[in-house]
Amino acid sequence: MRRQPDSALGHFLLGSLDIRTGKYDQAEAALRQAIQLSPVMAQARLQLVNLLLQRGRKADAVGQLHEFVSAFPDSSFTPKVRALLQKLESSVNVQVPNYDTHWRFQGFEFQGFDAQKFRGFVNGIG
Repeated sequence: MRRQPDSALGHFLLGSLDIRTGKYDQAEAALRQAIQLSPVMAQARLQLVNLLLQRGRKADAVGQLHEFVSAFPDSSFTPKVRALLQKLESSVNVQVPNYDTHWRFQGFEFQGFDAQKFRGFVNGIG
């Protein structure tokens, strides 16, 4: 991040790390920065929604989900996002999924979680 402070990927990965380490305010700021730098980064917006729901900020999450549907109408995630929106807007209790155990992003694969290795990876891309 020091070499490329405007790296949307770097902010997304740091936000994801901050969620895992309980630094929720930092995570939200990093994810919002990733979205600002790269509005087409669907993963950052979904991670932000996940964080907002975990923190009980349903209205903010609904707003982000509406923005996702507008920005990514043809995404493979859009049907699931619409279903989640319907549940949230009808005030049904929603269980927040945990996507952190195994994920791939732009050719990188992460399984399980090791904060030290992850932070090293993120710093290495900047």
